[in-house]
Amino acid sequence: MFEHTPTIAEAAWIQRLFHSLEHLHQVMGVVVQDMTAEAQLNLIWALMTDSVDYSFINGKKVVDQGRLTTVELAQLVERTHQLSQQILA
Repeated sequence: MFEHTPTIAEAAWIQRLFHSLEHLHQVMGVVVQDMTAEAQLNLIWALMTDSVDYSFINGKKVVDQGRLTTVELAQLVERTHQLSQQILA
């Protein structure tokens, strides 16, 4: 899912040389794991399409049958509210 995201690829590339494609994938996973929760959520939203049935990030199912599953809804609503207020201010 994140393999085609330039910022993740660039962050992983700094840590080269890779022993295998699997090693590169592991490093990219660590890059995602080290992202803030907000950045991970932004990544999920950016990569979601109608064609995604299932997606996993850091071993957590985040999309199941095209629906977002693991987002803390209360936190997401609160953060969205805060950002909206900042935009309107």
